[in-house]
Amino acid sequence: MSNVRKFKDGKRKLAAIMFTDIVGYSAMSHRDESLALELLEEHRQIVRPLLTSHDGREIKTIGDAFLVEFDSATSAVQCAIHIQTALAERNSTVDPTRAVRVRIGIHLGDVVAHENDVYGDGVNIASRLQFLAEPGGICVSRQVFDQVHNKVDRPIHQLGNRTLKNISTPVQVYRVELGHGAPSRARLAPMRRLAFAAAAVVPILALSLMLSLHKSRKGAGTFENDARRNRIAVLPFENLSTPDDEYLSDGMTEELISSLSRATAIRVIARTSVMHYKHQQGALRQGSPDKTIREIADELGVATVLEGSVRKAGDKLRVSVTLIDARTQETIWSNAYDGPFKQVLDIQRNIASKVMNEFRVRVIAGDTGQPGKLAVSSPEAYVNYLRGRFHLNQRTEEGFAKSIEHFKKAIDLDSRFAQAYVELSNAFSLMSYYGGARPAEALPRAKLLAEKALALEPDSAEALASLAESKAFFERDWTGAEAAYRRSIALNPGYSISHHWYAEFLSAMGRVDEALQQNRLARELDPLSPNINSAAGHPYLLSGDYDAAIAAYRKAISLEPKFYLAHVWLAQACLKKGRNAEARQAAETALKLAPGSSLTQSMAAATYAADGHADEARKILADLDAAARRKYVSTYDLARIHAALGERDETLSLLRKSIVEAPTQMINVRRDPAFENVRSAPEFGKIVRDFGFRN
Repeated sequence: MSNVRKFKDGKRKLAAIMFTDIVGYSAMSHRDESLALELLEEHRQIVRPLLTSHDGREIKTIGDAFLVEFDSATSAVQCAIHIQTALAERNSTVDPTRAVRVRIGIHLGDVVAHENDVYGDGVNIASRLQFLAEPGGICVSRQVFDQVHNKVDRPIHQLGNRTLKNISTPVQVYRVELGHGAPSRARLAPMRRLAFAAAAVVPILALSLMLSLHKSRKGAGTFENDARRNRIAVLPFENLSTPDDEYLSDGMTEELISSLSRATAIRVIARTSVMHYKHQQGALRQGSPDKTIREIADELGVATVLEGSVRKAGDKLRVSVTLIDARTQETIWSNAYDGPFKQVLDIQRNIASKVMNEFRVRVIAGDTGQPGKLAVSSPEAYVNYLRGRFHLNQRTEEGFAKSIEHFKKAIDLDSRFAQAYVELSNAFSLMSYYGGARPAEALPRAKLLAEKALALEPDSAEALASLAESKAFFERDWTGAEAAYRRSIALNPGYSISHHWYAEFLSAMGRVDEALQQNRLARELDPLSPNINSAAGHPYLLSGDYDAAIAAYRKAISLEPKFYLAHVWLAQACLKKGRNAEARQAAETALKLAPGSSLTQSMAAATYAADGHADEARKILADLDAAARRKYVSTYDLARIHAALGERDETLSLLRKSIVEAPTQMINVRRDPAFENVRSAPEFGKIVRDFGFRN
């Protein structure tokens, strides 16, 4: 039935509408679905009796959300207060991982009742208000405030007018404070009551505390978890110019992340994770986001968010930035920077310095260290560098080619631009990894460029990480590679790539526990990176713990179903468990996502061979052999197919060629389960030693 018909047939009435939802429930479901369902049921068992006792009518549940109707605004607010009090008491008695925090929004307005459901702006406003509430909090409209402000024993504070999605006029929003006059409960120990009251009072005092330099913020901030206090996310800056200028907004975002991450006392979420929110920044500004700032912060594990926009008009540039307390969604600081486009580098530096200062003064009340400063003298070189980064992030053959072109131009304009050498080095390394260039040609270039960057900036963490990759894959200098990885991490612990690459290196070396630790650190800095989350399975895969590997790869796929590498390695792990149907499904998914990759084709062929369809595997092998006559095809991937077909001599011959042709894959050869059936061959031992391993 259409909405028009519902409104025509329904009955109009005045009602108080309550919407509730569990904070971070979607992310919890991704992490641990069984726990999420268990906590959802506990939450419902607490909430439903309270709805009944306050004469609330449960209209429906939508996932983790309740839609409830009350005849009285006072009953609705009193019910909400009791729900939050009951949940707070429950949370104080359980492990923090089992805490259930709910947001509640309430509006009093005209609704249309039809067939046990309600519709209209009254419902829509309530649903939008709950997004504005803090975890464990309650937000109400002006209509509710007018009815209840002298009838409930809680202070109610005005938050101002807010523009809500699909609501034509701004709505005046109020927050019910839950920290005053909380009813005592005999089962709450005295210290627990004190802690709960303090946690509720703190948001009221937070702003004044942030502005007092001489007072410590520890234990007094607005953050649910003090560990988040020094963690910040720079959301993708909105491009307010033409699509051709998108490189500028993306580049500004990345450079602020890079610059801030070099400061010692804060942790900055890496680019890959924040880019998940790129396309909703305009919606955030218009008041109709898919996710609120608080939801984004919960998913990224941060307490503070920086958002902004970039507008380029001719030779003029305007960059607006806002630093936000993620829990209260209140602005800590904001500013706009105007200037000629040629001053783009100075503007970026100014923003980084100002953000760091405001973060130090208002958020953590302590020394943060200094943001990094990009050593480049030419604005035009900087613009080419930003364009290069933009194309490099596409991870396509065309993107690699364009990025190399721009990085080279940046270096031509400023031959001492160390970071441009770093990114050019990474472009060649990534091309060899993704199959866009022969490693034998690309890796020597990558090494020389990393060395040039280090000659210009000896303490560049980024350059050291790039050099470590060259030492590992090109020189096979394991000791030198590890020293470079560790030095990079020591110089900039906030550089997620160093932790990620070091974890991969440690996996290849068979140091499983250390690899898992480095991967965990990388995921803390880049929690939504599909590559880093997928790599969490590699230490398990290479050590033979296939159940743990499968769990890790499935988790990575739940975060990003289109990341083909996670499907590839899931297929390999399933093969080793004898779960051939699952392996084939995973391999075919990977093949659909990346049909031109020799890796996905070889894994599909391996699953066909394991399933008894050698003819299908040989067809893929023939296609790859033909392709190898006109472009680079990994000999290591060809060896994978021959191994699956049980062809030992061909497998060993191709692995020997891979010492030169595919070193980025050969580093795993000792433990790669694909070659388990040839490990006992004397020639395999010789290949391993010739690659650089002693055993």
